[in-house]
Amino acid sequence: MKNFFKSKTKYIVFTSLFTALTLVATIAIHMPIPAVNGYMNFGDAVILVCAALFGGIPALIAGAIGAALGDLILGYPQWIPVTIVAKGLEGLIAGFFLQRVFKLKASNSFKILLGVTAIVVGAAIMPVVYFFAAWITSGVGGAAVALVSDLIQAAVAVAVAVVLVFVVDLPKILTRISSRIMAPRSPAQQQGAEGANSEVKVEVNADTGSEVNADENAALATDAAEVVEGAEDNAEIGDEVSTDTDTAEVPPDDSI
Repeated sequence: MKNFFKSKTKYIVFTSLFTALTLVATIAIHMPIPAVNGYMNFGDAVILVCAALFGGIPALIAGAIGAALGDLILGYPQWIPVTIVAKGLEGLIAGFFLQRVFKLKASNSFKILLGVTAIVVGAAIMPVVYFFAAWITSGVGGAAVALVSDLIQAAVAVAVAVVLVFVVDLPKILTRISSRIMAPRSPAQQQGAEGANSEVKVEVNADTGSEVNADENAALATDAAEVVEGAEDNAEIGDEVSTDTDTAEVPPDDSI
């Protein structure tokens, strides 16, 4: 999947997407473990899939940030430092080995065997880190309970990741999608796109021109109506003046 991240924008978008998916998977299905004041969740599957698709660094970011936000939202802030180490290393190690497995020139079955091993090694980091953290905070008894639940959590995550990566073959599907998106256009496609753009521009200009002409005609009509009304008012004033002049009485001449 190295070629998929030629664009920094895609790198940021997909890393952010899997960070959000890790958070959703962490808080959507979780089971409290009172013995260690913690909980079991299934966000590790998303981290392992991210490691297979995009490598160690995106998986480290998605695992550390997404799972830590899950701790914060669910009310387990005391586990955030441990979660950052456990889930971050899980994604980093799994992605480091998986990307090298995919580059091997070997048979399919051998690559699948190595890929499953890489996923298991990455997933195994998580229960080990949490075991020692629980041992420090809750003693050996609490650490043993946490280890059992974390092993179950890791096993489910490995199963989901193996199915999605090697059965559904998500890396191949995403590579095909990205190659189609980034494929250069043929000359015919470019000419078709340019023709469509020119037609759109002509239609827009025609619509704009008709709207401008309509506005100008309306303004002219309004001005003409005002001129007619002014002429009529002047005519009425003239009639009134002439009528007053005709009806006015001539005063008598006292000089006679």
